[in-house]
Amino acid sequence: MPSVQKGLMAAGIGMAVNVVLAIVKTVTGIVGNSYALIADGIE
Repeated sequence: MPSVQKGLMAAGIGMAVNVVLAIVKTVTGIVGNSYALIADGIE
């Protein structure tokens, strides 16, 4: 079972990093007036 816990932890960290990157991309797109970056952040 420890390997299952490690897998869940890795998946959770990966999801958290993706959420942070999406927020950064969206905010950067808004500040830089870049529709492509906003769309990429939302996607």
